[in-house]
Amino acid sequence: MQATIERPPGEPAPETPAPETPGARVSTPEAPGAGPPDDRRAGLRGLMARTARGDERAFEHLHGATAAAVLALVLRVLRDPAQAEEVAQEVFWQVWREAPRYRPERGEVLPWLLTLAHRRAVDRVRSVRAAVARDRAAAVRAYTPDFDVVADHVEGSLERDRVRRALAELSDVQRECLLLVYFGGCTQAQAAARIGVPLGTVKTRIRDALRHLRGHLGEAPGTPEAPGTPGAPEAPSRRYARPPGAAPRPAVGSRP
Repeated sequence: MQATIERPPGEPAPETPAPETPGARVSTPEAPGAGPPDDRRAGLRGLMARTARGDERAFEHLHGATAAAVLALVLRVLRDPAQAEEVAQEVFWQVWREAPRYRPERGEVLPWLLTLAHRRAVDRVRSVRAAVARDRAAAVRAYTPDFDVVADHVEGSLERDRVRRALAELSDVQRECLLLVYFGGCTQAQAAARIGVPLGTVKTRIRDALRHLRGHLGEAPGTPEAPGTPGAPEAPSRRYARPPGAAPRPAVGSRP
């Protein structure tokens, strides 16, 4: 049976305390995140002053009230979550060391923290870029091309120089015909029409130019051209061999 407490007539009933809401946050001087902006700024200044005197608990509350803003700024600059967390940690280590140098008359606590964070983030970007440039330069200096690559390059350069010198020794008309046919994509007939000379003249000039190039590039000057090409000698007629000492065969229609 529930007991009841009797009170004199006319006496007001005592006030019943309101039930606490689960998860409700009670604002304390050490947690300046709630309240008007002026109260938050004043709370941060108080935490900074206590941090400057070496109060680790005040530093923990200062970190909890400003860490999100510092990390967001650093992440916008670096765009790398891992590096952003590392730089943000460096910022708060700097705050712990340099808290005695903070002067409230020069600005509020949060802008001062964000200035430190921005400087450290920019320094990290510059450091990463410099490291990448050094690694790239070291890789270029350490690269040694294969001997075959160097030899091919040198050989190709020498061969091109020889061809240029050989072309320079041709006459103007020979060089013009040769360049049109072998480098300009023209046929001999098209080259003759473009230059305005007979087709036979173009063939003769090309034949003389090729002979000169062969001699200049190391081939024997008298090397015969392949049968069927302009200026090539005709193939010898086929003859039947006979045993040594045998009499020649009689001509057709002659008497024995």
